[in-house]
Amino acid sequence: ESFERTVLIDPNNAGAWLDLSIASFDAGNVNSALALFEYVESNFTPSSSIRSIIAAYRKRIEQATHNRKKWQSTYELA
Repeated sequence: ESFERTVLIDPNNAGAWLDLSIASFDAGNVNSALALFEYVESNFTPSSSIRSIIAAYRKRIEQATHNRKKWQSTYELA
């Protein structure tokens, strides 16, 4: 919630958007995390180290979703 408030107050805060992406992943909101990572990359100019962090999280997401059984699904409600 803190990161959400921060990006609402200062939408140009790239670090808060990245933190919100990571927090979404940690909370299990994979689709939100992917969308937020995409937002960070498309609206800001992240350094190569930040891009590698995002790539590592995408790889973790891909591995986690690949290892799921096909009959499992995730639902997100807003």
